[in-house]
Amino acid sequence: MCRSHAQFDLAAYHCSQDNACKDCQADSGQCNVCRQQQYLLEGQCVKTCDGTGLAPFGDAVIGRICTSFPFTCGSPDCDCPSAGCLSCTVEGASEATCLTCAPGRLLLGGSCLKAATCKGGKVMGSRETCKCSGSCSMCKLVGVVGGSGVEETCIVCKKSAYLADGECLTNGSDCPAGTVPMGVSAEGRFCSEPFLCTRGKRSTTGQKCKCEAGKNCASCR
Repeated sequence: MCRSHAQFDLAAYHCSQDNACKDCQADSGQCNVCRQQQYLLEGQCVKTCDGTGLAPFGDAVIGRICTSFPFTCGSPDCDCPSAGCLSCTVEGASEATCLTCAPGRLLLGGSCLKAATCKGGKVMGSRETCKCSGSCSMCKLVGVVGGSGVEETCIVCKKSAYLADGECLTNGSDCPAGTVPMGVSAEGRFCSEPFLCTRGKRSTTGQKCKCEAGKNCASCR
């Protein structure tokens, strides 16, 4: 038979006499935060949640609680189980949906990610939706370190735009000095230093390339 948490002797408890209490409310005698791997239960610190009808939450030395799920976690003494998550809705002992993220993290699908690649309106590797700006069809999204917001770096441009330094340029004539416009398809154009394409490889980097003149062209510039 499960013991009700009401059966704990709250009247005899005072947090000032409990070494496991980190934050004591002196006037009421109830504890706000427990330490020493003990759990907070109705204002007092207990070693286990067994028999209370509640579940243990937390794996840190400080801030463990006996609770029912779901609940919102977001105070300095309540750590979300997901990395980089400042506040969350906790659905289980190790299950949580992030609500806000630490600086340098992206909130996507209830998780706080350091970075994500967006292609075709979807985050690669998941079903979450995303969007690259302007003429960019594939981009890398990174949380801004030391601040809020998202930093976007384009990887592939569409609409006949040219990729240069992570941005899409409308005209090939806008390519930076020392580079030339490359590509004829509507997607995948870019600005590059002039190079010789021989047997499918660039002379400058060794990356793959393709002569637009046709399959019979073995070398092009």
